[in-house]
Amino acid sequence: MNIPILFSDTPGMLPLWTWECNLDGIYTACSPEVILCLGINPDQVIGQSLFDFRLLPESTLKIKESLKSGRYPAEVRAVFLSSQNEEVPGKINLFELFDESNQLIGWRGFNQIILGSEDENSLPQENRVEAGEISGINEELNRRTGISWDHGRIELAAAYWSAAGRKSAMDHLDRVEGGDPAVMAIPFDFGNYGSGLVEVEAQGEARTWSASEVLLVKGVVTQLTATLEKLLLKAVLEQETQDRARAEGEILRRNQDLSKLSKIGQQLGRLSSHAEVFNFIFDMLGEMIDNRNLIIARYTQDKEISFPFVAKNGLVLTEQYKNDFAGSVVRYVTTEKEPLLLTGASTEEYDGYKISLPDIFPAAVMAVPMLAGDRPVGAIILLNYEDTQAFNFIHLELLSTIAAQVSAALENVSLFQEIRQALLAIEIRERYQANIARAVALLSQGGTQMLPQFLELVGQAADCSRVVYVQYFEAGDENHWKIIKHWPAATLTGSLPPLVDYQVSLSRLPAQENAPEKGWLSGALYGRFEDGGKSLGSFLFLTVPGKSLWRSYISVEQYGAVRTWQKEEIDILKVAADALSNTIIREGLMDQLQASLDETENLYQASHQLALSSGNNDMLASLSKHLSPPQIQHSILVLFENNDTGQITGLKPCAVWHSDKVLYNGGWKPDLKEICLPEFIPDFQKVDPVFYDEVRFAPMGEDLRSALIKNGIVSLAMLPLWASKRQLGVMLLIGERSYHFSNRDMRLFPPLVDQMSIAIENEHAHELTQKALNDIKEVDRLKSQFLATMSHELRSPLNSIIGFSQVILKGIDGPVTDLQQHDLTAIYESGQLLLSLINDVLDLSKIEAGKMELALAPISLEDVINSAISSTRGLIKNKPITIRQEVKEHLPVINADAIRIRQVLINLLSNAVKFTEMGTVTVKAWVTNAVDGKKEAWVTVTDTGMGITPENQKKLFQAFTQVDSSQVRHAGGSGLGLSISRSLIDLHHGRIGILQSIVNQGSTFYFTLPVD
Repeated sequence: MNIPILFSDTPGMLPLWTWECNLDGIYTACSPEVILCLGINPDQVIGQSLFDFRLLPESTLKIKESLKSGRYPAEVRAVFLSSQNEEVPGKINLFELFDESNQLIGWRGFNQIILGSEDENSLPQENRVEAGEISGINEELNRRTGISWDHGRIELAAAYWSAAGRKSAMDHLDRVEGGDPAVMAIPFDFGNYGSGLVEVEAQGEARTWSASEVLLVKGVVTQLTATLEKLLLKAVLEQETQDRARAEGEILRRNQDLSKLSKIGQQLGRLSSHAEVFNFIFDMLGEMIDNRNLIIARYTQDKEISFPFVAKNGLVLTEQYKNDFAGSVVRYVTTEKEPLLLTGASTEEYDGYKISLPDIFPAAVMAVPMLAGDRPVGAIILLNYEDTQAFNFIHLELLSTIAAQVSAALENVSLFQEIRQALLAIEIRERYQANIARAVALLSQGGTQMLPQFLELVGQAADCSRVVYVQYFEAGDENHWKIIKHWPAATLTGSLPPLVDYQVSLSRLPAQENAPEKGWLSGALYGRFEDGGKSLGSFLFLTVPGKSLWRSYISVEQYGAVRTWQKEEIDILKVAADALSNTIIREGLMDQLQASLDETENLYQASHQLALSSGNNDMLASLSKHLSPPQIQHSILVLFENNDTGQITGLKPCAVWHSDKVLYNGGWKPDLKEICLPEFIPDFQKVDPVFYDEVRFAPMGEDLRSALIKNGIVSLAMLPLWASKRQLGVMLLIGERSYHFSNRDMRLFPPLVDQMSIAIENEHAHELTQKALNDIKEVDRLKSQFLATMSHELRSPLNSIIGFSQVILKGIDGPVTDLQQHDLTAIYESGQLLLSLINDVLDLSKIEAGKMELALAPISLEDVINSAISSTRGLIKNKPITIRQEVKEHLPVINADAIRIRQVLINLLSNAVKFTEMGTVTVKAWVTNAVDGKKEAWVTVTDTGMGITPENQKKLFQAFTQVDSSQVRHAGGSGLGLSISRSLIDLHHGRIGILQSIVNQGSTFYFTLPVD
């Protein structure tokens, strides 16, 4: 006999139960229907995790992914585990849970059991109901759940639900049927907890149910209903009691956690270093969470990851830690900016989070990011290798809160350290700047005399043990540094030996030779040098530039400890070293300047006297008197004599000077004839000055040496006189005693001797120039006389030729043949051309002689243009050329020579006609304003001829020059027209030139005249 009992919260719906959970996924409420669905009491559910309680692992991953997507409502297919660990398929419907202020506080939903076709397949064959067998039977009736008793066995009721039972449940009416099997189905309700059905089925015999049996079953159903209501009510009361106790425990635990979090926050605010923060968090976490395996990571804006704190199996690691698994976890939580909780994660789940697979899989992983605002600064990671339930969402929330506090604490510590470093740097900078500024000011005011005070201020600025100024000295093979001044700190006074005049060998500090490249050198020499019983720990060499590669330097020293000199310290101390260098250089330059001023004064005086000198004697006296030392008593100016080919043929003494205080040996004077013999010319030919302290040892010819010694000359200087790459002679400085010529002597004499050479050359050039000018004037006079004579002599016969040829052409002497007519015409035109050439030559000669005079008068430019065009038309002959004119009306009257302007215009028109085979020649005239604002008249002549290349345009206005090409040469001409035209326009204070020219297209010439 089968007795199935089926339940449902609502008739025709899947069996389900409702629930609620917080943001950590912990169940906070569960409906009693879970008893009927899974055989589990609600109090067993509350406090467990939504993600893994009575669920297969693959269902856990689906729930997490659904919550991560943030799309609600959501439905997730899942497989539940009953109280007997049987797999029950179903689905989870997820909704968001909000409080009264509309803040998200968790999730809510309902879980439904899915009774699929597999459940129907377990029905006995004879009890199955085919589709459509009973009209109106809803498929959802197959989804009811319950229990069944069958011959002592308890099964799921759905396996024994008959067609009559289905119809009774659907109609909610009692159904009693006889036969084989005999079925009796009694539906019932039990308050707000749903409805059910008790079905009694008898198989194996044809049976009819009696009224008493029906009443019995109904009585049992009534008792069952009452019993179920009591059980459910009891379960609800127990659940509420458990919920209240759990809530109180949760509140107590949360209060304890909040107290600890408050304590952590207060304590973190008192810590001043990162290490203190890490150690404190490690200790505090141990009171709340399993922290045996703790990793604290730092994350920079450059996405670099470091692990400043790592605890493994409860021991804090001191060595550097690097782990790809931990690094990938840090990257995930800092990139996503959300926590991570993995319990019993599989390889696929790690891959889903893009986390590198660890060597040993932890049972549970919990990681939270540390954020400064929205910027990730690190992460806290907890690992457990034993218990998959070691961490839950409550722990995750707690760790997230701690991570926020740690982030703020680390930022505060960093800010505090930065402020402290900044204040310390400001204090150090102010100390350096104040002392170095005073030190530089002392040097500016008192120079190197303030060196002791300067070193003291440098030592106070650097807060060091000693400051030493070491100067470099060159002494042949014994070059060394010499300690000039030093300043010891008060703590070292009396313990260090005196260092004044103390020499330091180059070999003692070999590395100093590299210092000049960057201006400083630092290092640690702890225990290397002993001075007064104290070990030199660190040094800083600051080079003081000088003339030598091995420079002087300031040594800043620290005794008893190793010290690292910061770049900012070095930069400020370099200012002091540079100031000392500048002071030393300035004082040296002042000394040199004073000596140079003295030399310059002497040079000026000698140069001034040399400029005022009128002859060789005066020039020699000016130089010798102002510049010769007392040991030089004589000076002689010897010039070379040259033949016509420029070859030196002799020596000529041109001037002699001797000092007023010279003491002659017995009235002796040098015999110049013996010194200036022609055979001594090679000895006097010098490229550079030579100085002989003693003549007897001088490298010169033996005959000259003997002559010099014979005349009492002991010391001698030969200063060659060069001008225009030619030696004019030599100046001799003579001493009666041995004299060492100094660098000053060698430096002062040559420039002035060069001036004297130039003066001598200029005087000679002046004489030649005057002679040349006189010759030019005479030639010019003869040329003008020749041109005047020749023009008169040429014009008379030429005019006769032109006149008689014109008479014959007119037929006055009788008729002429065509051939005679042609020849006479050629004679006439050639005569006219020759006359024009003669006139051009005469005009050119007058212009060059400055005798060209203009007959200026008010003229009409329009009339001059008309006259010139009329005269030019005869040149066109048979060429298809048209002459046009575009003259503006009412042109003003111009003050000019009409004949000369007409001559210029005819020249331009003639050239245009000559070089144009066909087309037009256009003359334009107008008045406009010049650059200076004054008015000027413009006249242009434009042709459509052959044009002129840019190279040939440069030669147009040169006398006797034509464009050299076959196309031009056939036109003839002397090449004087444009040159004379330019001179005539210049005399009118106008301008003339070519405006533009394009080859094979034509040219435009112009000239301007000022308008008064």
